[in-house]
Amino acid sequence: MPTLLCTRKYRKTFWLPEKLTPVTVDEGALGPWYANTLNVGPRRLVHYMSAPSLLSVVITLRERSTAEQRFGRVLRELLQSFGADEKYIDLEETLLKSLTYGRSSDRSKLGSLRDQAGLAWHYLV
Repeated sequence: MPTLLCTRKYRKTFWLPEKLTPVTVDEGALGPWYANTLNVGPRRLVHYMSAPSLLSVVITLRERSTAEQRFGRVLRELLQSFGADEKYIDLEETLLKSLTYGRSSDRSKLGSLRDQAGLAWHYLV
């Protein structure tokens, strides 16, 4: 099952515990995902980034309770737009329905997350 490696802001926004147990098992081609919240002007967004590929998905924070389900749907649409095979898209979407949570710790990936957030800010403003 895929791991969602959460920043402190994401854990606070989604009421996750501060101390999460480390998880080492990941499945799927897109591997573990990093998650962070993002404010762009008046918009509140959630930013998900695949650790191996740095593929990003940004969705609105509108409703916290459905954010991760919307993430799966938007990822499906993004992969379809790339022309990915449906069986791989179905596998990724199925895996995302059983996420485990961990703390984000890789400074390189966190730097990439921050850089992409800056690009999103410039694109959306």
